[in-house]
Amino acid sequence: LNVSGTHFPAVLQIAKDNIANTFIIHFHGNACDASQVSVSARVEARSFNSHYMVVEYPGYGLADGTSTESLLNSIAFSTFKYVVEVLKIPPEKIVIYGRSVGSGVAVHLASKLEGMGIPIGALILHSPYTSIRDVAKDILGCTSLLFANRWSNWKALTHKDVNDNSVNPIGYNNNTSKSNNEEKSETDTNTNTNVNRNINNLSEKYLNAKCLTIKSPVLFLHADRDQIIDHHHSATLNLKRSHAKLKTELFTQVSNEYFTKDHNMYD
Repeated sequence: LNVSGTHFPAVLQIAKDNIANTFIIHFHGNACDASQVSVSARVEARSFNSHYMVVEYPGYGLADGTSTESLLNSIAFSTFKYVVEVLKIPPEKIVIYGRSVGSGVAVHLASKLEGMGIPIGALILHSPYTSIRDVAKDILGCTSLLFANRWSNWKALTHKDVNDNSVNPIGYNNNTSKSNNEEKSETDTNTNTNVNRNINNLSEKYLNAKCLTIKSPVLFLHADRDQIIDHHHSATLNLKRSHAKLKTELFTQVSNEYFTKDHNMYD
C-alpha cells in the first residue's frame, strides 16, 4: 500500500473459496504487529466469512519509520481507498476493526467517512478507549493532563454533530405522500447514486470532510479485567450511544475461576 509515495505492508487473508460477505480492515494494538495478528485473522476470516486485511504501522514489524497520529490516520484512509478503488469492495460491505490503540485509528476513519457521505457496513472496537488522555488518567491521575488528547473516540461515537442538521442522510426523502414501497425504492436508488458519487475523488473529499458522529452499527468487545484500558471505557461509549439511539452493542468477556480475561487474554 502507498501513502504519499511511501509504501507500507499489509496482510491480506482471503476468505474460503474466495467468497465473502464482508471485507474487514483491521487496525491492531500497540504490543503486536501485522504478522502476529494475521494468525487470528485466518480464524476470524473463516468465522465472519470475510476477506481480512491487517494494516501495519510505521516502526512495527517490517515497516520502517515512526508512527504519529496524523500518519496513522493517513494510512487508514489510504487502505480504505485501496480496498474500494483497487479491490472494488463496496463501502457498505466493509467492516472496520480497531483494537486497543487501533480503535482510535478505526474511529477516526469511520467518522471521516461519515463526513464524506460514505457509510460503512459496521465498526468493531476491541478494548477501545474514550480518549488516550482518559486512559492515562486511569493510570496516572492528574498527571494525565500532560498527555496530548489524541484520538478522542467519545466525540465521534457519541456526540451530536454541530452541523448534523444541515446534512441530509444519504437517500433522505422528505416527500411523505409516497407509499412505503415507493419511498424504499427511491431511497435505495438515491443511496447507491450518492455513495457512488461520493467515492469519486476520494482523496480530495477526505481532505475537506468533517468528522461526524458514526451512524453505522458499532460492536464493542472488552474483557472484564482489562488492566490497561479499563472496561468502563467500552461501557461508557456503549451507554452514550444507546441513549443517543445509535446502533450499538457491547459484548463483555467474563473471567472465571480458571482464566482471567484481560487486555491480552481474550478469546
